[in-house]
Amino acid sequence: MKVYAIFTQDGVPEGFFPDAVFEPVTEPILGPFVRPDGTVIEVEVARRFIRRNEKIPAAAVEITEDQYKDLIQNQGLRRFVNGEVVEHTPPPPPPRTELLLREFFGRLTPEKFRAIRRAAANNDALDDWIERVKLYGHVDVAAQETIDIVQAMRDAGLLTANQATALLRPA
Repeated sequence: MKVYAIFTQDGVPEGFFPDAVFEPVTEPILGPFVRPDGTVIEVEVARRFIRRNEKIPAAAVEITEDQYKDLIQNQGLRRFVNGEVVEHTPPPPPPRTELLLREFFGRLTPEKFRAIRRAAANNDALDDWIERVKLYGHVDVAAQETIDIVQAMRDAGLLTANQATALLRPA
């Protein structure tokens, strides 16, 4: 089986075009066939490759079936570089800055959380922020508004410096 593939400049596969799906353009090769009555006729004995299927992009390169299988079976862990499949170790994901509510508020003692809720009743900005957080279901600890609110809670004596730092730490 022939397989054609397109890759990014970094060798990441973008598409595969196996000839089982994208059949090549061929022509018949005729050969003699002797009928039982002794007459000889020309029949197709094989097909000769003319060119690859027009639906395969011109930028696609031919790869081996083994290379195709390796790339498919190890998606994200292989690259195609200089005609060879090479191992690739993806970088670790960036730290999450969005925390679920229970993760964010779980970093507070129950007493501190109750004090913050009491303060929210007297502070429209804090109350609005808590309502938005509940609506969206998460807190973006990198957002300036969150940093400002946590700083205000710290300035009001509702949080210690360590608690404020712990709240703003990405997951």
